Amino acid sequence: MQPVSMLALVCLGLLTASAQSPKKPLKPTELTVKRYERLILHGALLTPTGWKAASGLFTTADPYPANSEILVEWTGTNVLGEEWNHGARAEVNTKWNDSYGTIDSNLIFKPQNARLANVYTLVFVPSVRGESSSANSKLGTWKIEGPLCYRAADIPDTIKYLERMRTHSRSPILRKNAAESIRALKRAHSGCGVPNPC
Repeated sequence: MQPVSMLALVCLGLLTASAQSPKKPLKPTELTVKRYERLILHGALLTPTGWKAASGLFTTADPYPANSEILVEWTGTNVLGEEWNHGARAEVNTKWNDSYGTIDSNLIFKPQNARLANVYTLVFVPSVRGESSSANSKLGTWKIEGPLCYRAADIPDTIKYLERMRTHSRSPILRKNAAESIRALKRAHSGCGVPNPC
């Protein structure tokens, strides 16, 4: 057997072994952050109902900010980890999420390509007597400290949001801005192909 073929077999064996090895289960703090980032990824923060669901992962809740800025970002990374946990407080970091820019209150897209490394501080909130136990713990749940501050979504859901705004707005300026932002986001999305490889 030639050395190159032997090397290929060894590499294939290592890839197969790593693909079959079980993934380490996420810690309760990491699960909370993962749930929040999935809500962003699925556009939930662009609706009052989704905002309410996401706010449940935070220690305090603010009303849905209907005309606030929208961060356009991809949060599908699986690179996250609990940095420290002191029993009632913890920190979880995520890496390699992508930021594409923002949509302002006039529906204008402002591009800004960047890789994100987010740091979340979490606190353990004990269950109130009589409440059903959470999935995280029989005694309480981990929540991200502070209120949910901003709306955010991935490119496809931001485009859908802009299409709705363009359809329902009576302002010709907002309709024009929405149309231009949709075109820019489609270019940004097709230029990258799959989220996060660029």
